[in-house]
Amino acid sequence: MDVTPAPSPGAEDERLTGSMMGDYRDAYSASRKDPDAFRHAAADAVTWSRRPRRGLDAGRAPFYRWFPDGELNTCYNALDRHVDAGHGDRPPCSTTRR
Repeated sequence: MDVTPAPSPGAEDERLTGSMMGDYRDAYSASRKDPDAFRHAAADAVTWSRRPRRGLDAGRAPFYRWFPDGELNTCYNALDRHVDAGHGDRPPCSTTRR
């Protein structure tokens, strides 16, 4: 198994060019326009045991709490849900098999 090397220092990062930069601008704009809707859309990227109704609790600023009424299993989200989706035979991270 070979590990894909990191780009060399100074190399152009493809993630910050082309359509990705447009995606970033769209995401940033959406986050500013309706922050709570943006947070809830981001929450859809993980599996919740109890889906949160609130995106941010700012009641004790500067000690903010994200998704305070939600509950999730971090281990399940990091590994098990990918296996459940049929990706259990794929190596983690940026690795390739030869």
